[in-house]
This record gives sequence, C-alpha cells and structure tokens, in this order.
Amino acid sequence: MSVVGNTLTIRAERRDEREIRDEQFQRRELVYGVFQRSIELPPTVDVNNPKPTYKSGVLEIALPKKEDAKPKQIKVQAEDESAGSRQEGARAGAESAANRGSERDRRMTQ
Repeated sequence: MSVVGNTLTIRAERRDEREIRDEQFQRRELVYGVFQRSIELPPTVDVNNPKPTYKSGVLEIALPKKEDAKPKQIKVQAEDESAGSRQEGARAGAESAANRGSERDRRMTQ
C-alpha cells in the first residue's frame, strides 16, 4: 500500500502451489496473480495517517478527515428580550410568505 499525493495505491500478489503424488502420476499446480488498484482521494482526507487492518481475508483502510474538514460547532448567544421579539417577527414574515404562495397557487389552478 502506498500514498503519493492524493492517490492511494493497493498492490497485492497471490501465490499458491499444490502438488499431488500418486503411484502412477505426479501433478503440480501453480496459481499466481497480481492485483493493483489506484484510488484518487478527496482533498479532505488526511493521507498522512492511514490505519490499515487485514482480518479474515479482508483489507480495510481507514483514512480520517483532516482537522480543517471536520464540522465545527459555533455557539450562538441570544439575548432574552430582543431574541423573543426577533423570533416573533421572523415567524410573522414566514407566515406571510407562505400565505402569498398559497394565494398564487390558488390563482394558477383556477
């Protein structure tokens, strides 16, 4: 496994030899194969910190997100009195917009 730039390359090789001997014959099989895949990773992935695991014939590669790509929580402070009046104004504006949309829809269907 290698990472160059934002490209992850996985390369594997498989070899299997089997031999069967009997009194009349001898048979030998050789199975050989190479596998390679290259995957371009998004720029939000931290390519310097891969965590590969191999278990029961399955290769799993975990690539964490970069710190600057992770969502951040921003705390908003609201004042008690002014926040209540702003919310009421916003609610009234939204209801008015919804009513205008309903009137327009009724006119279009007539």
